[in-house]
Amino acid sequence: MLRGCRIHMICMSGFTVKIKKLGAALSALAILSLSACAPEAQPSATGSAAGTASATVKVTAQRGGELSLAMPSSPASVHPLYLNETSMLNLYWLVFEPLIALDKDNLPQSCLADSWEYDEAQGVYIIKIRSGVQWHGERGEVTANDVVFTLQQILNSTESIYNKQIAKYIQSVSVSDLYTVVITPRIASYNLLYSLNVPIIPQSYYQGLDGKTSAPPVGSGPYAVLEANFNENSNMTLGINEKWWKKQPYIELIRAKGYKDKDSVLAAFERGELDCVNSDKLTVDVYAMKENVQAWEYPSYYYDFLAVNLEREPLGDRRVRQAISYAIDRKSIVSNIYLNHAVLSETPFMPGTALNDASAIRYDYSLGTALELLEQAGWIQNEEGLRVKDGKTLTLEIITLENTDNPVRKDTAEAIAGQLGAAGISVTVLALEREELDKRVAARDFDLLLTQAYLSGTPDMEFMYAGEGNISKYNSVQLESMLQALQSAAGREEFFSALYTLHRAMAEELPHIGLFFQTHTMLYRTGVYPEGIYRDLKVYSGMAQWFIAQ
Repeated sequence: MLRGCRIHMICMSGFTVKIKKLGAALSALAILSLSACAPEAQPSATGSAAGTASATVKVTAQRGGELSLAMPSSPASVHPLYLNETSMLNLYWLVFEPLIALDKDNLPQSCLADSWEYDEAQGVYIIKIRSGVQWHGERGEVTANDVVFTLQQILNSTESIYNKQIAKYIQSVSVSDLYTVVITPRIASYNLLYSLNVPIIPQSYYQGLDGKTSAPPVGSGPYAVLEANFNENSNMTLGINEKWWKKQPYIELIRAKGYKDKDSVLAAFERGELDCVNSDKLTVDVYAMKENVQAWEYPSYYYDFLAVNLEREPLGDRRVRQAISYAIDRKSIVSNIYLNHAVLSETPFMPGTALNDASAIRYDYSLGTALELLEQAGWIQNEEGLRVKDGKTLTLEIITLENTDNPVRKDTAEAIAGQLGAAGISVTVLALEREELDKRVAARDFDLLLTQAYLSGTPDMEFMYAGEGNISKYNSVQLESMLQALQSAAGREEFFSALYTLHRAMAEELPHIGLFFQTHTMLYRTGVYPEGIYRDLKVYSGMAQWFIAQ
């Protein structure tokens, strides 16, 4: 329960509190998974408060108060390198810090690494560690030894959640001196800096501890663990790290309590037991509409798209794929089915960040453009309004995952079918059980597959264009060349030039047809002033700048 605050109706400057109209109640999404520090928020000394009146009230940030958050009732792991639950990952970024953080534009930012450079002559990355950073509990200073220990632990354990991202780019790591780490890369790519966005742990504490440890977490972040219990009724109390190297946090205590599932967390928020909760439910606005509750929406890494079977005509024709993309009214789908909890994106290049080239072609809904492209491809409209070519009618089938408890994906497929029908394309929708869907995809027995990928949020595009996410099996000499250029670019300017070249080319080529990135919502009590909520899995990373109205 929120303590140390007076209640104000507040809308923080820098973000929009969204209270939306509700449509039919929908439950959490069924996901066809294709899977793969925290940003340093700027301190906000004051926030602007807005009630029902037009006048604003200035609220000054002061130290004090405590916040109640949720955690799993029985975490699968409490070791920072082996976490499994989203809520644990979010909480642990209060305790730990990465070597390299990502800012609000998703660009590498110094954190425990004070600076870095690529030594082309030696073929190594040289990382300078920030001096004077202290571990919690009088455990001494963060040094290069701790960084090397952390990275070696990750490299040596395929069970670590960070193993793939580190092992892909790093061959070996060594200590040069107390504050210098030398990394020998497998690939000399700017992407390596993104891979170093992992929590650094103290060797003196974690030496000999594996993923099954029940030891309380110890890091160097803004909050230190005061109490922790990780049994079936888990809980954790965090207090301010008085020796933190950045500006001291405002909120004095953070209490995390265990709950068995997402529904239990939302119910606890309704009862007033929790001050902040994160939700991926499309119907989360029913909570946001309640008295003294605010909402902050942020993008997730869940990317919804249509995989295209390029071996089936006419989908091998780029003009037809572009016509389909123009004929899809994404805004209507997001508004009516996803209740505005999504951000439009025709490609996997995260919109609103430096990873997205604003000059790349966009496919805003345009039925006229879709019809022109179909005509150019030779698909002429007959008297019945259908598209025909060489005596054949343009018919397609969309397959997707069946989920009777959550019809949102099937509803989306049917909406797309209706929109393509307006362009003269006859489309049927078939929702299948998981086993049958997997068989159809493996046998390449589909036209369009409506699915979803969970992306890493990094500029590594091999997953979607040369890995598991490339369900369309698209390949070309040009694509291979662009991916190679991206992976071999060690410098920032060279790297982003290669990234944007790839983005523009794939936006034109459309090996798959992107729809949107889903958004999640943080609900919080009026009187809490959040800051720095930029992305999924790190929603509390800016909590050092949060405050509670006194």
